[in-house]
Amino acid sequence: MVRILFILCIFSITGCTKAVPEFFDLYPSTNDEAPKKDPERLLPTDILPLQESSPNWNDYFVVSKNETQLSKILSAPVCDPLELIHEQTCVHGGVLKKVVTNFDSCSDLTFHDYLNAFEWECQEVGPAVGYMAAVIYSKGLKKDIKLINLIDTTKLTWKLNFLTVTHSVSNQNYITESKAWWNNVITNFPYGNSAVLRDEGTIYYNEAGRTSQGFSIVADKISIINNDIADFSFSTASINCDFDLNSPNSPDNSCGLHINYKNFLWIEDLKLKGNDNTHVGLYLNGVNFSRFHHIRVSKFTDRGIQMRDSNNNFFNNIDALHTLQGGLFAYGFTSINSSYNRFYNIRTANNKTNGFELASNSTKNIVFNLKSYNNGDKGLAIYDNSKENIVTKALLTNNEQWGTKFRDAGYNTLSHATLANNVLDGINTHEVGSSHTQLIQILAAYNGQSGIDFGEASNNFATQIVSVKNNSAVNMLSGSNNNDFTENFIFGNNTSDCIINSSGTGGLDSSCEDNYGHPSNKIDIGSEGSTYFKASLDSGGDSVNNSDDSNGVVNDADLTSIDWLNFDNSFRAWGKKTTFLGTTSQGTCGNSGYCKIWDWQLDVTSPLKNKSYNGTSDNESYLAGVLCPSAVDGNKVHKDYLINAVEIVGDYIGNDDGLCNSYETCIYSPNFGYHQGDPSSILSGQCLFNDGLVKGVTMKAYSN
Repeated sequence: MVRILFILCIFSITGCTKAVPEFFDLYPSTNDEAPKKDPERLLPTDILPLQESSPNWNDYFVVSKNETQLSKILSAPVCDPLELIHEQTCVHGGVLKKVVTNFDSCSDLTFHDYLNAFEWECQEVGPAVGYMAAVIYSKGLKKDIKLINLIDTTKLTWKLNFLTVTHSVSNQNYITESKAWWNNVITNFPYGNSAVLRDEGTIYYNEAGRTSQGFSIVADKISIINNDIADFSFSTASINCDFDLNSPNSPDNSCGLHINYKNFLWIEDLKLKGNDNTHVGLYLNGVNFSRFHHIRVSKFTDRGIQMRDSNNNFFNNIDALHTLQGGLFAYGFTSINSSYNRFYNIRTANNKTNGFELASNSTKNIVFNLKSYNNGDKGLAIYDNSKENIVTKALLTNNEQWGTKFRDAGYNTLSHATLANNVLDGINTHEVGSSHTQLIQILAAYNGQSGIDFGEASNNFATQIVSVKNNSAVNMLSGSNNNDFTENFIFGNNTSDCIINSSGTGGLDSSCEDNYGHPSNKIDIGSEGSTYFKASLDSGGDSVNNSDDSNGVVNDADLTSIDWLNFDNSFRAWGKKTTFLGTTSQGTCGNSGYCKIWDWQLDVTSPLKNKSYNGTSDNESYLAGVLCPSAVDGNKVHKDYLINAVEIVGDYIGNDDGLCNSYETCIYSPNFGYHQGDPSSILSGQCLFNDGLVKGVTMKAYSN
């Protein structure tokens, strides 16, 4: 018997209590054994799917987009993406389970599944089922759990699982039957140079690295799971995908994994490594309601990842590196005419052109935590009528042109971003069609042209802006009008601060004074703070990356052999080798291979650190149990979100768009830009949030 320590913190809208740590002998020593339990300990019902229409892993059901309590839906039909109306979306039913308990109240109940894989909540269900009962629902997988954690890969079977419910008053434990929770077939990934995955609902397991000419998915509801050290290499080209979309039956290019018009997929731990003859690593055309976790693509000639006409997909922990050739087409990650997708924790580096691109009518996508550096063109590009996208938390450095470029793409939001060491502008919204851009918590520094270039774009909103050590802080041309600067606007140490060729309502004049009617707190930082960032590693290298660097530097190296992703902290990135930040440090390492690791944390002496409230004085201290700092007062807002906080995404609370709205759990932003403390260390407890236009926020903070 195995002794298990329960230390549970239960999330419940009905006030389920936290568990008291407790030891009890209950669980089997292996996953094959049924747990030994007395009959009275069995719960009255077994684990059930939340919706009978969606019992298996990649099953989805239809809901209203406004539906916030899935547990209240008595019956929902199977999802058909082609039949959805505007107000509908689809939900991954495979991870949603329920169990009815013996109790009529959630009070004093704690719960936990044997595999410790799911987040759970309790709700009290009444007249809808004809009686009062406490029903426990799974909300989804825990943050670090993958599909492979639910599978015995040696036997290719589901691991047995059960739910334990503890009633703290009676000190009794109630259990569901120990069983597999899904019926999907699990099988080995097929061998062969051009594998075709065609069995709907099947989970394919790949154990070892292999060489391939490309493979494809030709059925819905397929999953791929991989041994995390396995990769697919493409040593020879196979013309296997229709890159120009003329006909799926007439392929014209080579792809690593290509998927045409398939839905409800789950792909995790997939590593694709190309060569000079393979055009695209992961090619998605007409793919909807699918999930991609821990994907790495590298060394493809055109695009690392391309998605076209693909909507409502979820990407998490995606790396795109080293697209090799192809000029215009050598992108890390490109989305074309694709909307309602979510991209979390994206790293893209050393690509020949753009790092990350939303193009051609790609609307209402969410991008959270994007690092894009040392790319041959732009770090982030949003193009051609791609509107209402939200990008929150972005580090965009050492790109050969712009940090961010909006081209004929208006109504987009960029929040909590640091843009530095780019050859041209930090942010460029030059065209008229890029009007109505929202910029929140921006730090632009050491860029070769402007920190922010509005060009001829109008009606832009900018709050909490820092633009220092650029050629100019802000640039506006004659067609740029009605730009609104609010809260802190910090500038200085630029060759010129405000270059304004706009009319009288542009938003700023040539002295950086407001002329639009919403005056900002203008702060000319002058020569204060010659050190803004930690920046240089000349005194010592990066211990995580020390196989590649000597004191943070690589001389005359093969750029594709450098470890571009792993550093001592998440604020470090490769860029051009120079001794100091300045005009010579802008841009990519280039073909010479003289590269350096830069650290974009704010220096402890930086005049930009811990001053997000008024730009000059240190913020009030963040302390658990006392009133939150004034910088995150409920009235420090733009529209319906706080300007000095970001949402914690993936916690099953709120809308997960990265912006801090009412009743969400958020992280306080004491600084300007991307660096807000150590994201691996959240301080215990929470400060007391002062309600205003935004209400009911649970405010936490990083160790800083």
